Amino acid sequence: MVFNFRNLFMPKYHLRPLRDRLEAVRLGAFNVIRCRTLESLLSKDRTITQNIVAQSTCEKVSLVHSAALALGCRYSERLNTCMKPYVWLRTYSNDWGDLVTKVARVVTLDDLTCIETVVPWDVYEVTAWRGTPLMSVIGGVLCYVCPDISVNRWDAYFKGCLEKWLVLLENAGVDLLEYGKREVLILHDNENSTKGAFDVDAIQDSRTMLRHPMRKGEPLPKVSRTTNTNMRGEQYWVPFRIIDLEIGPSPSDWKLKWAPEFEYMACQFWRLIEKKKEAVMPGAWVDY
Repeated sequence: MVFNFRNLFMPKYHLRPLRDRLEAVRLGAFNVIRCRTLESLLSKDRTITQNIVAQSTCEKVSLVHSAALALGCRYSERLNTCMKPYVWLRTYSNDWGDLVTKVARVVTLDDLTCIETVVPWDVYEVTAWRGTPLMSVIGGVLCYVCPDISVNRWDAYFKGCLEKWLVLLENAGVDLLEYGKREVLILHDNENSTKGAFDVDAIQDSRTMLRHPMRKGEPLPKVSRTTNTNMRGEQYWVPFRIIDLEIGPSPSDWKLKWAPEFEYMACQFWRLIEKKKEAVMPGAWVDY
């Protein structure tokens, strides 16, 4: 459908500036079904060169980020162990892994660790995040797990997708130890730290950055005790901070350490309690 639409209404699409095509690839990384469709949004022959990757990094619409979040969005489905119906739309195929490998074969270490702000597609109520492509893998996972999967199960998805990402990079010839050292350096850098990619501040920033803002202050939906499929909006988002990253020469040596920011929720509660005297019921009589 995308191919036919483009041929009918945008016959000169591939003559557009690379920046425009990179934007299309970024949006497609969230929502296209076939990997070939995503690659064709970049060029007619679906070729990915070192120059294109380098320019995408400079344009802040990195192909490495797009490949990373595409992997996180789709590989999470493979990690879902719940009972699935016989007819099930498989979101992940080996083509998506091949895309990561294809991009990784022509990247530099700077491309692999470029810091960028990624804004999710409208349908996902996930914060925008700022970080390296590794954080975009995690952001892609969040697009899959939020808000229907409990935060207690997030770590298994983070771990599985991170390991898959590293295996694909290793297959492309990336030195994981050198790559990991750069990631840790950025993570602990005072100026460019990516620890807060999904924290409370990310929520605040997302209110002006998301195409479809995270809703705030809406009435709580009625849900059963056994499901939370209707939970939407900021009140169900659990902010968390990256604490540390363990690295090694093998994908199995890596471990992402993170923790929910429940302290922030407690802070909001006590602020509400402390301001209780100032709260006035709408329509109430006010004595002067």
